[in-house]
Amino acid sequence: MPASYKPSPEHPLSPAFPYFPPEEQAWLQSELSDILNSRLSMGPRVARFEQEFAEYCGAVYGVAFPSCTAALESALAALGVGVGDEVLVPVETFVATGMGVHLAGGNPVFTEISGDTFSMDFEDAWSRITDRTRGAIVVHFGGNIAPEFPGFVQRMHSTGRFVIEDAAHA
Repeated sequence: MPASYKPSPEHPLSPAFPYFPPEEQAWLQSELSDILNSRLSMGPRVARFEQEFAEYCGAVYGVAFPSCTAALESALAALGVGVGDEVLVPVETFVATGMGVHLAGGNPVFTEISGDTFSMDFEDAWSRITDRTRGAIVVHFGGNIAPEFPGFVQRMHSTGRFVIEDAAHA
């Protein structure tokens, strides 16, 4: 354990005690100073992050958003979701998942979750599909990806429906 580890009496049950080597601390301090004295968001750091993340993912573009809600709304709009369209979302999620559907003009259709994975119950989700269902947003709760997920994606795609992975909780 690093020499800087000191449990705090105010937080005796803290699950993590971050450690940053001195050279990383110096870099973070210079970055923070630059951010606080110039741009809090957007600018060259975000552009660099978008480019590097796109390259890491093997994508042409990367777009940073200020929130998961904004990202989901934008993804749904890009997929053409509008008034009267339904999108499946799990009941166990943050409000942003359903709100993104609403803000895009669609209607969230809530599905049950699996007691084993806390992910969407894919059979329940499939039973809720109507002719207005455009797709689904699957939340990777706690970073877990349900073993049934790839099969669900394949089944949705085979019927012309999309699947968005909400990994904000991951």
